[in-house]
Amino acid sequence: MRKKNIFIAGAILLAILILCGGYGWYLYNKPHQGVDGVRTTAKLEADTLFNAFQADENRANGLYLGKVLEVRGKMAAQTPGSLQLTCGNAMGGINCSLAPGQTLPKADTSAFITIKGRCTGYLMDVNLVDCIIEQIEQ
Repeated sequence: MRKKNIFIAGAILLAILILCGGYGWYLYNKPHQGVDGVRTTAKLEADTLFNAFQADENRANGLYLGKVLEVRGKMAAQTPGSLQLTCGNAMGGINCSLAPGQTLPKADTSAFITIKGRCTGYLMDVNLVDCIIEQIEQ
């Protein structure tokens, strides 16, 4: 009787390990989902988004974290693969990491730009990832 119980427990454990491994393999090979075909949750000005996080980070996390946002603001700086929107606050801004295949705009750093990206939170700056450029206003 004891051998039978050990065998059943081992078979159940092996089945669980195989299922977990298969699910892990599925998640590892899952294709990346960008923001191009995703509907935006909110359309905001850069200073409104930054001020929301600076005033109450927990509330802003509930509203914007993990959501696709469309943010309009004045471009402050560009680095390879990212750009920053100014918020009228010297302490921070909106950091936008561009999606693969997106090129940096050939625009003046004082141009207004509309970016669509997924909000990943607030660390001195509000961070948006997988950003695509919607519109540039010279």
